[in-house]
Amino acid sequence: MSDESALQFEQHRANLPVRSDVHLSACLDENLPLPAQLIEFSHRDIHFLTDRPLRFGTRIHLAVFLDLVSSVARNVAVVHWCRAGRHGWEIGAFLTHPLSERILNQSVDNYRTHLRYSCNYRGWLRCDPGGELVAVRILDYSMSGMKLQTSQPLLPGTNFCLFVHSSGANETPLRGQIHWSRRIDDHNYAIGCNIERLKGLQVPRLFAGQTELHAEVQSREIEAQTLETLENLREELSQMEEFLPTSDEIVRFS
Repeated sequence: MSDESALQFEQHRANLPVRSDVHLSACLDENLPLPAQLIEFSHRDIHFLTDRPLRFGTRIHLAVFLDLVSSVARNVAVVHWCRAGRHGWEIGAFLTHPLSERILNQSVDNYRTHLRYSCNYRGWLRCDPGGELVAVRILDYSMSGMKLQTSQPLLPGTNFCLFVHSSGANETPLRGQIHWSRRIDDHNYAIGCNIERLKGLQVPRLFAGQTELHAEVQSREIEAQTLETLENLREELSQMEEFLPTSDEIVRFS
């Protein structure tokens, strides 16, 4: 990144509703620095501003911190949402491990489980095995659900499969369940859906072209771990110890 573009990015950051209480440091693979300003985060998601577009599946190494002594958490995020804005590129990425409780417990917004991301995809729902195909427009999604618009009501509790094409040929559908249905006007209904196993992040992948996918994910599926792992807890402990002073650094006052 040139000095000029870096300066422009720094100037734009001041005009965004970014977080000032929680800070973010990021880099791509091979330790390539990525300028980043945190906009919002949740237990499993992070939304930030940067200076370049990133493809679906791009891995980002993160450090999220309140201060550099007691509240630092490292994580790896995978990009699933990218939008151009007035001040740069807004990126949505899911965290491969739940965000550290040290950060969540000290943040004012630690109640949100997943962030929602706006989109405008058109697909098809097949409700229950052998049911008819229903044309839908996807308005937004999260890791655990999505909001649709359709021309007919769908009953809560109905299971469905989401397809990109009406034929459904050579597709692995995304499965979910209707949670609520509301009438918007005489011709349209808003539908709220739950998606099993945190696979809502697969919504943009279904509709993405090959050029929009990172090379590493074109032949494999990205999965979100649903539980905090022992490996993650050990990593957090080692990071906490890393920022504690050593015995030689402790200054005692008499």
